[in-house]
Amino acid sequence: MDVGTGYYVEKSVADAENFYAGKVKTLTENLGELEKIIAQKSQNVQIIENGRLFTRAVIDGRMGEGC
Repeated sequence: MDVGTGYYVEKSVADAENFYAGKVKTLTENLGELEKIIAQKSQNVQIIENGRLFTRAVIDGRMGEGC
């Protein structure tokens, strides 16, 4: 069986199934963590964008008052 980067090992079918079940579990856990990180980063971007829009509105409002 291929265990990555060109390395092969001999295993019984049961051992191979256990090996790949562990890989799938690890990948699933990592995916869950990445989804949380992406959600947090998206929220951060939204907060920054809202702040930028608010700042622009304040600046435009002040310039409108001075005219």
